[in-house]
Amino acid sequence: MDLHIDNCVAKYKALFPLEDNPSKTGETDIDKEIHRKERNDEFERFFFIEMNSALFSGEYLADGYIQRIEKFENDLLTDDSKDSACIREVLKELREILFNIQNKIKIDNRDLQVALTRNDQIRSSQFNEYQYYNAWRAISLSLLHLDHTLVNKREYRELLIRLYYEIQVTINGLGNEDLREVYRKLESKCLFLLGKTFVYDDVEDYYYSVDFEVKKAKEIIKGDEFNKDFLDLFTKMYPCKYGRDIVNKYQQSFAEKKFSSIGFVLLSYYYGTSEKSSVQRLDNLLYNFKEYEQNLKEEGVSQFNSYAIRSIKSYISNCRFSLLLKQGNFTVEKIKNNIDEIESIQEETGIKNYHPYKKVLSFLGNYLGNLKDEGNKELQNGLDLYNKIFKKYKSVYEECILRHFTPFQLIVEDCKTQGGIFIASSLSKPISPSKLREDERELRDIKQYLIVKARLSKREEEINEIANKIKDFRRESFEYLGIFITIITFLFGSIQLFGNNTIKLAASIVNIVSLGIVLGLFIAMLYIVLYCKRYRVLFLFGFIIFSLVVLILFNINIK
Repeated sequence: MDLHIDNCVAKYKALFPLEDNPSKTGETDIDKEIHRKERNDEFERFFFIEMNSALFSGEYLADGYIQRIEKFENDLLTDDSKDSACIREVLKELREILFNIQNKIKIDNRDLQVALTRNDQIRSSQFNEYQYYNAWRAISLSLLHLDHTLVNKREYRELLIRLYYEIQVTINGLGNEDLREVYRKLESKCLFLLGKTFVYDDVEDYYYSVDFEVKKAKEIIKGDEFNKDFLDLFTKMYPCKYGRDIVNKYQQSFAEKKFSSIGFVLLSYYYGTSEKSSVQRLDNLLYNFKEYEQNLKEEGVSQFNSYAIRSIKSYISNCRFSLLLKQGNFTVEKIKNNIDEIESIQEETGIKNYHPYKKVLSFLGNYLGNLKDEGNKELQNGLDLYNKIFKKYKSVYEECILRHFTPFQLIVEDCKTQGGIFIASSLSKPISPSKLREDERELRDIKQYLIVKARLSKREEEINEIANKIKDFRRESFEYLGIFITIITFLFGSIQLFGNNTIKLAASIVNIVSLGIVLGLFIAMLYIVLYCKRYRVLFLFGFIIFSLVVLILFNINIK
């Protein structure tokens, strides 16, 4: 099957053979010029239909397509007419967009601050008299660019609404059925992209005006024969509202080894968000994906499909990781191991996604916020990890905004609606820069709360340590005081007993031993009071009885 761009090349060569070029033959006849104008008009319409068909089929993503465009441009250089120059310019604009797409999907892609080409300053002035070349630039290429860079931004919405009404005005004045179908497909694609920009917002609250009449955006966001299947899947995906019929359809297909990129995305999202969530189901999905990936590589994959495979692998792994964080037994140590695994996958696929970092920060915020006071060390370690992850999250999400990141990319075959429209962004939810920055502020507030909590916990620990030291000091003071009193009492008592000549030696020994036992009893009572928190009275009573018995027996034996 010939490519649509090849059909354009063949058509141009048929309409404008080299020998028929006025600049080569020197012919200036008025009839010749009229004939040439008719042929230019014919080719302009043909180009518009065929090249839009190239966009609707996704053929522009085939490997080597840029080279085909360059070859077409070189063929046009043989004709130095204004019409030829106009065609070259519209082809160059297509080539620019494809260049940026290819740079985005490369593993070793580069951040382009600005993309410059020659003659940019004269482009817009050449197209006023060319209805369909101008429409190709203003509508078709704009939708192509938006499809591959779609984000939830106000200016994107405004542009899509303007494009919709421009398409509407053009359709109403068309009599050619082929042209009408092209514009209807452009309209369908425009509305689908517009609807996706409202995934974070209430559509009812967004108004616009046309000819001084206020309208609701919801009034024009609708499905049709071209995008109904995609629209139904997308509206049920966020949030997850898939019925068992859709899930069962893909589960049955996968059981029969009939894999598809859209099936992997839908099932991984469902497994990760449904009430009956199980990590094992996602593990099985990753296992099946390896087989799917291997089969595609054996058949040969384009650069774009290779990127799609890498993005889906990353998406499934992220869904699995998000589900792991929901498990009750997940700990900070497990986070470190799993985040290393996620980062290795990102390095392998070349796809950096902020979402795992955001999930980790949310988990750490809840986990550390619920720690008791005695977990100060764990809190500090968790806070250090939070700071480390937060820096990565901020860096990655800003990079995602810059690159107009999409969570996943389907292969070319699965990006086509049943109505025959290729939509590169397919079912992926466009990121919202404003929401990401709002999330960053919330996560930053959580970090500040954890810092304050860690400081208070540390201060409380220091206060408790000081209180324990004071308590120990008081206890030691009593001990030293008791020992001192005992020693002094024993010494003075012994001196008095041995210094009295009227008391026999045996009686003195008995008295000294008795004094020692009493003083020992005193020391024991002091120890029990200071250190024995339980059964103090029982210990004390027992020791007293024991001491009395020893004292009595000793006196009996002496006598």
